[in-house]
Amino acid sequence: MVKELRRTGQSERTAASRRGHLEQERINLLHKQSWVGILASVVNAFLLAYLLRAQIAPELLAAWLAAVILLSTARALLVYYFPRHRFSLDGARRWAHWNIASLAISGILWGAGAWLLFPIHSVLHQVFLIVVLYGMVAGAAMAFAAMLRAFFAYSIPTTLALCLRLLTLPDAGEVHFFISLISLLFWGLTFLVAGNYRRTRLKLLQMKEHLADRVVQRTAELEKTNARLKAENRHRIRMEEQLRQERDRLETITGNIGAGLAVISLDYKILWANRVLKAIFGEVEGRSCFDTVYKDIAPESCNARQVLADGYEKAIQEHAGHDAQGNPIWSQTITTPIRDGGGRVTAALELVLPITDLKKAQEEKQSAALQLEEARKLEAVATLAGGMAHQFNNALAVIMGNAELLRYEGNHTERILRFVDPILQAATQMTKMTGQLLAYAKGGKYKAKPTPLHAFVAETLALLEHTIPANVSVASALACGQPFVKMDVTQMQMVLSAIMANAVEALTQGGRILVACRPHKIEASQSAFYGGVVPGAYVALSVSDEGIGMDAQTLQRIFEPFFTTKFQGRGLGMAAVYGIVRNHGGHVAIASQPGQGTQVTLYLPETEAPRAAAAAKPQAPPKANGTVLLVEDEPLVLEVNERILKRLGYQVVTACNGREALDHLGNSRTAIDAVLLDIKLPDMDGAALYPASRERRPDAKVIVCSGYALDGPTQALMDAGADGFLQKPFSLDDLARKLSAVLPRH
Repeated sequence: MVKELRRTGQSERTAASRRGHLEQERINLLHKQSWVGILASVVNAFLLAYLLRAQIAPELLAAWLAAVILLSTARALLVYYFPRHRFSLDGARRWAHWNIASLAISGILWGAGAWLLFPIHSVLHQVFLIVVLYGMVAGAAMAFAAMLRAFFAYSIPTTLALCLRLLTLPDAGEVHFFISLISLLFWGLTFLVAGNYRRTRLKLLQMKEHLADRVVQRTAELEKTNARLKAENRHRIRMEEQLRQERDRLETITGNIGAGLAVISLDYKILWANRVLKAIFGEVEGRSCFDTVYKDIAPESCNARQVLADGYEKAIQEHAGHDAQGNPIWSQTITTPIRDGGGRVTAALELVLPITDLKKAQEEKQSAALQLEEARKLEAVATLAGGMAHQFNNALAVIMGNAELLRYEGNHTERILRFVDPILQAATQMTKMTGQLLAYAKGGKYKAKPTPLHAFVAETLALLEHTIPANVSVASALACGQPFVKMDVTQMQMVLSAIMANAVEALTQGGRILVACRPHKIEASQSAFYGGVVPGAYVALSVSDEGIGMDAQTLQRIFEPFFTTKFQGRGLGMAAVYGIVRNHGGHVAIASQPGQGTQVTLYLPETEAPRAAAAAKPQAPPKANGTVLLVEDEPLVLEVNERILKRLGYQVVTACNGREALDHLGNSRTAIDAVLLDIKLPDMDGAALYPASRERRPDAKVIVCSGYALDGPTQALMDAGADGFLQKPFSLDDLARKLSAVLPRH
C-alpha cells in the first residue's frame, strides 16, 4: 500500500512537472514571437500614417503614431528584459501577464486607429486600412497562438473597433454591414487557425516529453539485457574452444568447393571460414559476421540471428553486399544450427553462394521492363499534353477574337480600349505556353530559335518553383551580359528541370542550389576536351548543389542509357540530357565528389541576338469581299470567328461538323470562295473531309486550322494541296493576311 501511494505521488509530481514545463515552453514561444509583433506594429503604423497623411488631420495622425511608437518601445523593453533574467515558473507567468497586458493596450490602440483614422471620404484608403488591420489580426493568430489569451487581448479590441466604426459611418449601408460581418467571420477563422496551431504545438511538446521518458525506460531495459548477455558470454567462450578444434578438419574438406563456408559462434563471431569465403570477404576469422558477411544488412534480419537466437532450423535469404575490395556483390546464404550431444545449439554453419552474375542479368531485364513502362507513361502524358494544349488554344481563340473585335469597334472610348491590349498580350503569352505543351507532345522534335538565356533560366525556375521543397533554396548568378543561345525552349526546359530534380534529390537534408551563367571560349586545341564541339564563343550554364555527391564509379556510368541511382525514374535521365545538349551543338560536364555536392555544367554555343522588329500601331484591316465556309465544332470559337470574318467584310456560311460542311459545298446555289477547315470534327477528321471538299468545290481555297502545330495530320493536308495553314489561336490580322494571300483580288 505504501509503495502504491509512493508511485501515485511520484506520478502526480511528474504530471505537474510536465504541465509546468509545457507552460514554460509556451511562454518562451510567446517571447520569441513578440519581436515579430513589435516590428510588424511599427512598420504597419508608419505605412498607415504615410498613406493616410492626406486624409487625416496631421495632429491626430502624429499623436496616434507617437502612441504606437511609445507602446512598441515599452513592449520591446519588456521583451528584452525576459531572457536576461532566469525566471522561475512564477516569474515567467508574471512576465507573460505583463506582455499580454501590453498586447491588450496595443489592440486598443490599433482599435482606436481603426476608429479615429478611418478615411471617410476615400474608399481606396478605407480598403487599405481594413486590409492592414486584417493583416495584423492574421499575424497575431500565428505569432501569439501559443497563448490564446495573447491573441484575444490583441485581436478583439482591433476587430470590434473596426466593426463598430463601419456600422457608425454617416452613410453606412448594407455594404458596411456585410464588411463588418466578414470582419467577424475573419476573426473567427483566425481564432480557429490559432487554436489548431496551439494544439499542434502542445502535441509536439508532449511527444518530446514522452520520448524522453521512453529513452530512460529503454536505457534501463538495455542495462538489464547487457547483464544477461555477460552471463551468457562465459558459457559461449567455453563452446568456442571446442569449435576451434574442428577447424582444421573442416578446412581440408571444404577448401575446394565453389561456395563459401563459415562456422559462426553464439556471439556472432566467425570461428572458421574456408578459402572461398576468405577470397570474397577477406580475412574474416575472429571477426563479427555483422562486419563481414552481413555488414550491408540489418543485424536482426540476418540468417545467423534467426538460427542462433530465434531457433530456426534453416534460414535462407538473398542479400546485396560488398566484397573485401568494395565491389558490389549478391549472395545467397543458407544457415543451419550446429548442436552438441544434448541437442543444444552451440554454433551455426553458413553456406554462402555467389549469385552476382545471376542478379545482374535479372536487374538488366527488370530495368528494361521499367524503361518500357516509363516510355509508355511518358507517351500517355504527351498525348494528354497535346489534348490540353488543343483545348487551351480553342479557349484562347475565343478570348483573342473577342478582344480584337472590341479593339476595332469604333464606338468605344480610350478608357475601355486601354484594357484590351493587356488581354491580348496575356493571351499571346499563353499561346507560347501551349506551344511548349505541343512541343512536349511531339516527343522531342526540335524547333530552335535564338533565345535570351537569362529570360529562359528565370522562366524555367519560376515553373519549377512549386516542385522545390521548402528546405531547399535556389539562388542564381547570371552576371554574363545578355547572351543568346539558339535552342528549342521546351527541350532545354526539360533538360534544366531534370538537372534541378537531381540536385533536389541529392539534398536529402535540404540546402542550397546555385544556378550560374558565365561566358566561356573554347579554342581549337580544347575542342577534344569538350566532346569535339566546334571552337568558338559559348555560354556555360551550371547547376551546383551541396548534396551527397557521387563517387568516381557512378560518374563513369552517369550517361549510360539505363543507369540510375534512383529507385524510381522521374523525368529525363542524364543520357537524354546529354543527347539533347549535344543536338544543340553543346557539351555536358559533371564534377562531383562524395559528400561535397555536384556541379553540372552545360556548354551551349552563343549566337547573335535577333533584330527587334518595330512595333506597328494596330489598325483595322481593309474591308474584303467573298464568301467563306467556316467549319468549326466548338460553338464559342465558331461564333467569334464568324464575327471576325464579317468584320473583315466576308459573307460567312457556318458548319459545326463535316456533314454540314459537305451539304453546303454540294449546294451549287451557295457561292463559296474559301473554306476554313478544322481538322478535328466530331463526325470526321480533316483527312476525310479535305478530298471530299475538293471534289465538290475544286476552285474554293482551303485553309487548314488547328490548335496543333504544322505537323502530322496537318502537314499531310498541306502536302495534299491545301492552300494555307493557320494555327489556333490566330489574330484578326493573321486571318486577314492569310485570306488576302489565297483569294484573288477583285
